[in-house]
Amino acid sequence: MKRTLIAATTFCFVMMGSAHAGKIINVKVHGLVCDFCAQAIGIMLKRDPAVGGSRINLNNKVVTIKLRSGRKISNRRITQLITAAGYQVVGIAR
Repeated sequence: MKRTLIAATTFCFVMMGSAHAGKIINVKVHGLVCDFCAQAIGIMLKRDPAVGGSRINLNNKVVTIKLRSGRKISNRRITQLITAAGYQVVGIAR
């Protein structure tokens, strides 16, 4: 399951290509321990039109968000989405 999620996420980033190049945001998340966690966060992030894709590193407990070109998202909105998925944001690096 983990390999499938990683492969699918990698494919999404490749398909976005340079035409949709956007900013990358790294979010440290408390409670991120399994594939279910990653799926729950991924589903919530997809709800925001600024988010072009996301990758979840379970080992480092980091969610990497790729924004759509020309789009912005606030730290508050990121925190809202991740909290709504049931997890706690520890830090956000832009």
